[in-house]
Amino acid sequence: MPDLFSKPSQRDLDTHSEPSRIDRDLKSHSCAICGKPASFGFGVKLMHGIDGRWSCFEHRDDVKRIKP
Repeated sequence: MPDLFSKPSQRDLDTHSEPSRIDRDLKSHSCAICGKPASFGFGVKLMHGIDGRWSCFEHRDDVKRIKP
């Protein structure tokens, strides 16, 4: 078992990995109002496949008020 002073293995050094499904989903949404990249999700449950509604910073309050 490695400790604080042991040399890292090749596996520890390999930082390149495929993004998870959730990471990909978060990067692929656009605002429901203007179409800009969106980082605010409402009613979103990515682990259950529920996409919900997405908005940019500027329109987050407007999208939040929209009923599903």
